[in-house]
Amino acid sequence: MRTLVGGLLVAGLGLGAGVVIGLSMESRVDGVAPADGATASAPAALPKEEADQGEARTAAPRPPEPAARDEPDRAASPPWLRHAVAVAHDDRPAVAIVIDDAGLNRAQTARLNALPAPLTVSFLSYADDLHRQTELARTAGHEIFLHVPMAPLSDRHDPGPRALHPESPAPEIRESLAWALARTSGYVGINNHMGSRFTGDEGAMEVLLGELKGRGLAFLDSRTTAASVGEAVAMRHGLPFAARDVFLDHDLDAVAIAKQLDRLEKIARSRGSAIAIGHPRRATLDVLGEWLATLDERGLVLVPVSAIIKRRAGG
Repeated sequence: MRTLVGGLLVAGLGLGAGVVIGLSMESRVDGVAPADGATASAPAALPKEEADQGEARTAAPRPPEPAARDEPDRAASPPWLRHAVAVAHDDRPAVAIVIDDAGLNRAQTARLNALPAPLTVSFLSYADDLHRQTELARTAGHEIFLHVPMAPLSDRHDPGPRALHPESPAPEIRESLAWALARTSGYVGINNHMGSRFTGDEGAMEVLLGELKGRGLAFLDSRTTAASVGEAVAMRHGLPFAARDVFLDHDLDAVAIAKQLDRLEKIARSRGSAIAIGHPRRATLDVLGEWLATLDERGLVLVPVSAIIKRRAGG
């Protein structure tokens, strides 16, 4: 076992597979500092809710006509499959690394494109020049999600422009979602930015996930709250779905980030796959870059979120 401390490598951990992963939640604080030097026409210093670090759940329909590779007939496939990064079959424990809040800090977002692919890069829907930024990430081999702002538990935290609110009428939720989805293209699905109040509201989630199902998109639950109804509603709709297992950088200390990567590895070895969420911050990317370079010797494989959705669904 090796450990990654700041620039040094630290203990490797493992994972394992399952269509539904047991949930063990720990309470967390509401806010988190924004990514280093974030700038945009929208507010740059948005606080972010953070959830427990507990293992999360995943459910998804079997992809149509699964092949030996994760590459079905693209012309006949829904967008979440058409835009997924294809990966070869691999029986090693799989890890997906999601980088949220991409797009505000252009320099840190661009730095992601030099990291090993495929990462899953989730761009804030209100960031500037999204078409250009997402195209650069795709060209680098990364998978794209949209990070859509949703209502947090506390009004003290501003999720950003055109956020989804559970008290809004269904047409207004759909309109705000449509605005976000029109900001760029080529994404697999969306995940929530903040959103503990929204994702805990069954009626609002019925509207949102029903709309995603109709558009052929996936939903990644950031699990900012243990009370999220994302999995239950996704299963009712037959929606491609996954949820975060580990949150990497609530604590920006390099040692703490390395410990969370160790935790991710352990979950992956015990369950076959695991999903981590982090942010485009200097400390996170420094530690992550060194850890990713050790995946082969750790016996792990880096995959996009879409591959874990398919793997856990038996595809």
